[in-house]
Amino acid sequence: MTPECLKAIHEDQEEAERLYVSLNRKALTFLENNGCTHADVCAAEVMDRFCAIAVVKKIRNPRSFVRKIAYNILYECKRKMNAERRAGITYEEIRSSQRQNESDEGKERCRRYCMGQLAPADRALVTGYFVTTGKEKLKTARKKLAKELALSEVQLRKKVFKIRRDLEICVAQCLAKPYKRQTESH
Repeated sequence: MTPECLKAIHEDQEEAERLYVSLNRKALTFLENNGCTHADVCAAEVMDRFCAIAVVKKIRNPRSFVRKIAYNILYECKRKMNAERRAGITYEEIRSSQRQNESDEGKERCRRYCMGQLAPADRALVTGYFVTTGKEKLKTARKKLAKELALSEVQLRKKVFKIRRDLEICVAQCLAKPYKRQTESH
């Protein structure tokens, strides 16, 4: 909650803080009542998005606007939960497996295995997207890649993000396997 955000909500500081807390509580309640598994984190994301827009653009009905953002976040949350269910692994398990003190060799073996499981076009896309270094070179390379694929930069980023998420799930599943089975499948 930034001062700019509070000022965009209401001119009076105390009233703005009260409204902010009220909007956050409404978003949290909405998300919890609709089955979001990480309602507190998602409610914070709702308020972050709200503030980012409110600072730039005057919002006539903040309650309605926050509810619309919460609905979009809920949709994203449910998509993530469905992906976790299909993969048989939760997002928390992915993150915890990444934090575990796994050997670099095992991680690299799993990364290579998972990259090999991708379709050739997806493998080339991910490699092309992450291969360049330097901020300006990176922007130029990604613009060029998007143009070659007849995609907007946003579509390209979303596509790469989805492939990257699938790779993270694959690597986490690979790392979760016992060592003996892991080496046999590679």
